[in-house]
Amino acid sequence: QMRILCVIDDVPRPETSGYKIRLANVVRALASVGDVDLFVRVPHDFDVVEGIVPEGVGVRRSFVIHGDPPRSTPMVVLSWLFGRLPRGLLRMRSEAAREALRQWSQPPYDLVWFGHAHSYSRFADLVDGSVMVDLDNLEDQHIRHHREVRAADRRRGATDRIRSRPRQLVASLFDRVDQHRWRRLQQRIVDRAHVVMLCSELDRSRLNASNSVVLPNGYEPSSSTDGRQRRPLDPNAPVFLMVGLLTYEPNADAAWYFADEVLPELRREFPSAQLHLVGRYDWQVEALSDRPGLVLTGEVEDLSAHLLAADVSVIPIRFGGGTRIKALEAFAWRLPLVSTTVGVEGIPAVPGVHYLRADTPEEFVEACRRLVADSELRRSLGEAGHALWSEHFQWTDIRASVEELVTDTISAQITPLPL
Repeated sequence: QMRILCVIDDVPRPETSGYKIRLANVVRALASVGDVDLFVRVPHDFDVVEGIVPEGVGVRRSFVIHGDPPRSTPMVVLSWLFGRLPRGLLRMRSEAAREALRQWSQPPYDLVWFGHAHSYSRFADLVDGSVMVDLDNLEDQHIRHHREVRAADRRRGATDRIRSRPRQLVASLFDRVDQHRWRRLQQRIVDRAHVVMLCSELDRSRLNASNSVVLPNGYEPSSSTDGRQRRPLDPNAPVFLMVGLLTYEPNADAAWYFADEVLPELRREFPSAQLHLVGRYDWQVEALSDRPGLVLTGEVEDLSAHLLAADVSVIPIRFGGGTRIKALEAFAWRLPLVSTTVGVEGIPAVPGVHYLRADTPEEFVEACRRLVADSELRRSLGEAGHALWSEHFQWTDIRASVEELVTDTISAQITPLPL
């Protein structure tokens, strides 16, 4: 029986975010082909309220450890100035987690799977075996998008809703350097790992690595979407839905962007229009709770009722990496979608066929107006999106690809490269 060590930096349960869903399905696939030791390092203040193993999955052993308290800002700045790592790796200390993995692991392993570049950079020197790294986000591309958006905002005089002016200036300096540092780290991972996984062909072309493969994100509804009745649209009170982890800066920025620059214009024409924000939130989004027409729902266990009550799904994401499961979710539920280019990046969705593209506030307003007025357009987008999801983005098919990839990698019996 194959022996697999899986090292990740979030618990794959409950499956309430895109990353957790991806982790849970990877663990399911790994457990189907071998004996899995699951090692999870979480932030020091993370509250593990359930077991860490996805329901119905059998792993040989599992272990979760909290990281050390984060470094102070002055220490992060000093380490950044005199080091070579990006901020995202310097804030989190892992001395206790490294020692725990050293004592807990039981080598030899046939395969070591790392979730994220973060886990690889912290722990790769402690283990042996064929190495697979899931680069579900290319961090250098995330920063590139962010910098481009901030530059465009400055040109049109828009204010940053989350960062103060001094913080913007400091972040701009750090981001420029961190983009280069992430690119260099990703290349080092490519050079040392046996296989790296990416979310899309677009990211694979950006990385340009011969040992890379595409492991797309998928979506699995909690219940069948066939035959589920959506409420009739009220043209005077359309409901727009945005789903996402609103503590994540790209999602928080998207919520502010739609609330500030799109929703007020829509309410001029549809005075009772609403934007429902569904997902865990913090101070970045809480200030929006008193906006007319904005409903801040928070995290929910089952999205089905919210998806059926919505008329249009919106993804006003302006920067970020990977692929958005929220787009696949809308497609699976036949919910017509309006999205930025970044919001559907990496998904082979065609504007005007599977969704309406909107990269400016004016385009968002016009696309939403069209969908409220045109029932046939809503139907055709919903059906085309559903067909795209059904053919390419179901986890049952993706897990089978993971199983085959793992089996092939192990059976190749490649000698581990030096770390």
